[in-house]
Amino acid sequence: MIFPKVNEASLNKGSFFHIYENEDFELYNILSQKEVIENQIICHPIIYKSIFKHAFFASNDFQRMEITDCIFENCDFSGCILTKSMLHRVKFVNCKLTGTKLMESYIGNTLFENCKMDYVNLSGSNIKESNFEHSVLSSADFVDCSLTKTMFYTNDLENASFFDTDLKNIDLSSNSFEMIEVRPEHLKNCTLNQLQAFGFARKFLQIKVV
Repeated sequence: MIFPKVNEASLNKGSFFHIYENEDFELYNILSQKEVIENQIICHPIIYKSIFKHAFFASNDFQRMEITDCIFENCDFSGCILTKSMLHRVKFVNCKLTGTKLMESYIGNTLFENCKMDYVNLSGSNIKESNFEHSVLSSADFVDCSLTKTMFYTNDLENASFFDTDLKNIDLSSNSFEMIEVRPEHLKNCTLNQLQAFGFARKFLQIKVV
């Protein structure tokens, strides 16, 4: 994956609320720290080449949001509506996205690292060359997604739903879960560890392991 092309030293200290000063709701080249941004409604906001640290974004409605070359550290997006958004070369580090709605989005070259993403909804999204690492994705929805060169590494995937999502060439072996929701035909060429394989064998083939 390609990391965000942004240099913190070249940014200007600023506020997310400067986005309202642009008629197209564009925000760029800012360093924002410790902001509270909640209960805002903006259709198609555009943010690029910016870094946000310790921002509280909870309960905003930012449908069709475009984020390019940005880094979010210790930010909270819980309950945000970000449907039909575009994320390209973005890093989320130690962020909270509990219940965040990202359905029908494009997510490319994006890293989610050490994030709390339980109940996040990514259904219908096109996820390409992106990584989910050391994150909590329990009860997450990846329903009817397209996953291309996407890596899942040491995440909690308990009760995550991959229904109608092809897991071909996806490696789940380092992740923890007793069960995920997936069609058996979509596990073809998916890499699993022995315990995971036994679990699916019991579920789909009614095999008893003694």
